[in-house]
Parts: sequence; structure tokens; C-alpha cells
Amino acid sequence: MTVTILKNATLIDGNGNKPIERSIIAIENDKVIYAGVSEKWIQPPEKTVNEMDMTGKYILPGLIDCHVHIAAECLPDSTMTGPWGWTSLIMLKHAQNTLAAGITTIRDVGGRHHLEFSLRKAVEAGMFAAPRMSLAGKLLSITSTGSEWYDGMYREADGVDEVRKAAREQLKAGADLIKMLATGAVLAPGEKPGAAQFEMEEIRAAVVEAAKVGKIVAAHAHGIEGIRNAVEAGAKTIEHGTYLNQDPRVMERMAKEEIFLVPTLKAGYDVIYGDKPGIPDWIRKRARRLRKMRCSPSARRMRWAYPLQWVRMRQLHTTSTKRMRWNWLTWPRRDFRPWSASSHPQRLRRGH
Repeated sequence: MTVTILKNATLIDGNGNKPIERSIIAIENDKVIYAGVSEKWIQPPEKTVNEMDMTGKYILPGLIDCHVHIAAECLPDSTMTGPWGWTSLIMLKHAQNTLAAGITTIRDVGGRHHLEFSLRKAVEAGMFAAPRMSLAGKLLSITSTGSEWYDGMYREADGVDEVRKAAREQLKAGADLIKMLATGAVLAPGEKPGAAQFEMEEIRAAVVEAAKVGKIVAAHAHGIEGIRNAVEAGAKTIEHGTYLNQDPRVMERMAKEEIFLVPTLKAGYDVIYGDKPGIPDWIRKRARRLRKMRCSPSARRMRWAYPLQWVRMRQLHTTSTKRMRWNWLTWPRRDFRPWSASSHPQRLRRGH
């Protein structure tokens, strides 16, 4: 049996430790059997060794993108209304680009007509190379204009009974988590991002249904009222969390109960500062307004109040899978080690 040795690379091991220079990584049968300092590596006897000098290279575990919409065409107005066949091809291309960027697990929080389940089936059958996929299926929403803007992404549900049925439909389709809109969305006309949508009882109904099969609820929430409802109802992750700084008690509870924030910083950054033509003015204005709140001094102070939880909850998000960009945005680098974002990069189990 041949053991492949990658030597002399700088290793970021994913545990928050300092990078290891001139490391050794040993691979056998497509599995890593050793990764660490060269001094502790013991070469197995009676095995063929294939060494590769990686001087000047960096190696780290695969990254996780906790918030993607792999079915999105990434059109300037963000709409999803194209033919289903075209969407399937877009999804495959996004998945391949994402893997090439070093992201080996994605969490899709709103697909289209459940096409993403077929993509995952094809990947698991070995037909294509793509990241591991944790899928939410259709996102749950109150009756709103978003369902027309994003054809096949929304499952409208009003009231506890409808929410319960909608959640069960996603779980039946193979969902690993349930995604709910606790507040309005930035990119949907006619919705107000800061306004609460689902009531706490409705969110709790989905939490109960998901828990029956060991799954969780991810709550899209910009406004503080919607964040409070989601946290109180038992959601496990808060997506965006724009106005979270308005209530330090909610932040403290999230830290204590390990309710994770997925801040999606990159998405708004690209809308405001990206070079993609044709983005409607109303989308840019909303993005600027929300970014101002996220990056206000009070917001930064509140996020610094729980540094360990914030490091754990930091997310590398790419809306454009053509390239990988590291953005520190307004957070001063003294508060985060450059490698802290890679801590525990592969602890995301399906549904978590």
C-alpha cells in the first residue's frame, strides 16, 4: 500500500492553533492518517512512500459555507424565474466552482422546486464532484411578494397548522434543516427587512416538527423582534442578524445556549462594492442601510462583548463562487487571529 506524504507545507490544522511550518501530512487509502509537525511523524514500515514537496504552499481542511442559495442565477435583480433545466445546470456549475474554491461543505438555505435534492443524489452517486450538501428545501414564509420574485424557493404558510404541514413537506423531501423567514428579506420588493413576519408560535411549530427527526430550524432574521421570536421559539441559527446589537440580552442568551449567528457579510459587501452592472437602486439602498447598522460602533462593541462566540460563529460566505475572498470588513484584525475563521471547519454535520 502506498502512503502519500505532503511535506514542507504550512499547515493550518482547523483547531485554531498557529500555523505549522514545514509540516507533514500523510494520506493512505484517500484518508489523512497524520497531519502535524514533522518531528512526530513516524513513517510506517514496509510501505511504499510517495513524497511531494509542498514548500511555499498552504494546506488547511475544507471550508464550510453556512449560507448559500445554490439555485440562484445571481442576476442583477436577484430573481429566480428561469426554466428548471437551466437552473439545474446553474446549480451544478455553482457546486463545482464552490468545490474548486476550497469549500467542501455547503448549507443551502433555500433551493428551487427541490431540484437541489436531485443534485445531491447525483453527487452522492459519484456522477459529479461537488461539496457535501446540507439542504433546507423550500424556505418557509408567510404569504408575501417574495414567492413571485423567487419562483420555487418559497413555501408560503400562514398559521401554526400550515407551518407544521410545510415543515413536514420539506422533511419528507429530504431536508436536513428547516429554513424560516422570521423577518422580511432585503432582496424581495414589498418586504421590509426589519419587520417581523412569522409569529413565535409559528416558528415553534416548525422547531417541534424538525426536532422529531433530529433536525433544526434556521431563521432568516434582520430585525430585532424577529430575532427575539426565533430565539425564544428554539431556532438554532440566526441568519443575517443585522439588528442583533439592539438587544444585548438576546446576544447573551444566544451565546449561552449556543444559538449560532451566520452573518452573511460577503453578500451585502458585493452588492454595495461589487462591479456587477444592473443592480437596481432599491437593492443597493437597502444593502447600504443594513450595512450601516451592522458596522455601527454600537454593533461592533456588542459583538466584541462575546469574542469566543463570535469567533465560533464567523462565516466565510461567497455569493460569487468564481473566486474566494477573505474580507475582514470593519472588524479590527487585533480581535481575530488570521486563522481563527478556520477553527473547526468540518464539524458541520448534516442538519447542523
